[in-house]
Amino acid sequence: MSAGRQFLLILLIGIVAGAGFALFRPLGGVIYSLLITLAILISAWTVFSTAALWQPIIGPLLTVLLTFTIHYTYRFMVEERDKRELRSIFSRYVSSSVVDELLKKPEMVKLGGEKRICTVMFSDLADFTSLSETTPPEQLVKLLNEYLTEMTHIILDNQGTLDKYEADAIMAIFGAPIELENHALLACKTALRMTEAISRIRESWKKRKLPELQQRIGINTGPMIIGNMGSDIRFDYTAIGDAVNLASRLEGANKLYGTQILISEAAYTMAREQVVVRQLDLVRLKGKREPVKIYELVALKDDALDVKTREVLNYFQVGYQHYLSRNWDWAMNQFRQALQIKGNDGPSRLYLYRCQEFLENPPAPDWDGVYQLTSK
Repeated sequence: MSAGRQFLLILLIGIVAGAGFALFRPLGGVIYSLLITLAILISAWTVFSTAALWQPIIGPLLTVLLTFTIHYTYRFMVEERDKRELRSIFSRYVSSSVVDELLKKPEMVKLGGEKRICTVMFSDLADFTSLSETTPPEQLVKLLNEYLTEMTHIILDNQGTLDKYEADAIMAIFGAPIELENHALLACKTALRMTEAISRIRESWKKRKLPELQQRIGINTGPMIIGNMGSDIRFDYTAIGDAVNLASRLEGANKLYGTQILISEAAYTMAREQVVVRQLDLVRLKGKREPVKIYELVALKDDALDVKTREVLNYFQVGYQHYLSRNWDWAMNQFRQALQIKGNDGPSRLYLYRCQEFLENPPAPDWDGVYQLTSK
């Protein structure tokens, strides 16, 4: 065989081998290489036995070997680089087990951004600004790190994605980057565990003669844009949209109702089989037309709920129905009953005040029980 024909044969084998390797993972590539090698040997033997012509085989076999080595070495280097980038991006937001799952199935995440139904949670410490003004910076940072470390572990343990810290505030996403069917329930579990943890931290701070801070949490479920957002030199994996804004507003609304955890109707609907709540209000956000039902998250149904708490919830719900029906005296009686059991029940105090106000200044005839939520 002439040198020119040998070159064309080797070139053809290299193209066929390379095209096949592009379609297979390494194990498939090994099998494909063996099939090409077998085809080369059979072809050479057939030509030699039938026409007594010697067909070169060393060059074609080396071509297959080199093509295999170069292709999969390059592929390994690129995939490892992509894995390192994926790990560096998400190791800041999710637990190591979630990162490992993403590395196994990188197609589960779209780094460019996508619309998805998820649950988002905001938490904040009440009166933290006052603490920061009266505490030395070194001690403040130490206390803040103690708090954030505890809360972060709880979020990651419940498959949440840590979005960001803003001083004492935390934002977390449930249902991204890995899709979760029960993301609303996981967010609720996280919030309840966080309130348990802040109680322990508060006791520890009390012994050190530090202020007893309260935590506020807001949770909402809905469609949002998820993905890497920022500039070409720095970006964060985050979520944006009206659903995110509502969760933030609910976190702040705890101050009005005297509660710790507020969740939206959408979040409650997804988790209703496993959570205990009390319906607090029907609110209309500034700039929105449709009102939103909001609930106080009290416990999981599997958690032990004491008799007094159940009585308070029952009295409040009966009182709330009287409130919506404009039976102010009946409603006030129920709220007073709740306050006799739990004197610091924020929602009962708020509605007792509202009923007293409506007794003196009745609402308009077309009043629909909706409260205009203007504060953030």
